[in-house]
Amino acid sequence: MLGRLKEAMGFLKPTAMTQQEYSMLSRKEGDGDEFHNIPLTQPKPQRRWLPVAISFVLGLVLTSALASLLSNLGVFRSTAGTRQFPEIRPGYNETTGIPFSWRNGDCGDSPAEAKARGCRFSMVLLAWLPPDCLTEADAEDDELMFGDKDWPYSIKGENVTLDVIRAGDYDIFETSWDWHVTHCLYLWKRFHRLMLDPKLRRDSYSTDYRHTGHCVELVERISGGQLSEPAGGVVKFPVCV
Repeated sequence: MLGRLKEAMGFLKPTAMTQQEYSMLSRKEGDGDEFHNIPLTQPKPQRRWLPVAISFVLGLVLTSALASLLSNLGVFRSTAGTRQFPEIRPGYNETTGIPFSWRNGDCGDSPAEAKARGCRFSMVLLAWLPPDCLTEADAEDDELMFGDKDWPYSIKGENVTLDVIRAGDYDIFETSWDWHVTHCLYLWKRFHRLMLDPKLRRDSYSTDYRHTGHCVELVERISGGQLSEPAGGVVKFPVCV
């Protein structure tokens, strides 16, 4: 059952994802027709603009010099920040089929290690992370994603409650594909927050493009009615920077 789960989830025997190609849109005929009323002959320009142009250039030079001086004095501070991303280790574990970047992170590689290091379990990510790698928005998403759902959960063939899933003391559980698609959507929601706010820490699971490719393939297979195997949720232990 575990092997079928992992194969159905798309992690065993991974194939390289193709890159999408984009092309520039060519300008259509008729673009620029708003200029058809411009006369073919224009009056000979006069040089009245020369003093204005000189004043404008001098103004730019003075403004640039003043801005540089104020910047050196520390008057201007950049608030944009620089986004840091964790290293995404290539390759998969041959036994589990799980990418290396999703294990052996800041919280160790087991629930016991994670708890000993004071880590927190995210129900959306199914991942143990340092507390400062998760936000109040992540906690809210935990409740939004699971709150009013009646998904089935089982571990090693035995039905379990949501409280067991919430605790994170397992390696993998079985559930429905509806859960799996919802998981993908909420993870993309988290990724959007990580991109908008440079102050947030980023983990090697949320930022791994392989998971996005996996989710896209999953949605396509579901929409095409190609999935009959049970879905599964695997616990991760990423790195956070």
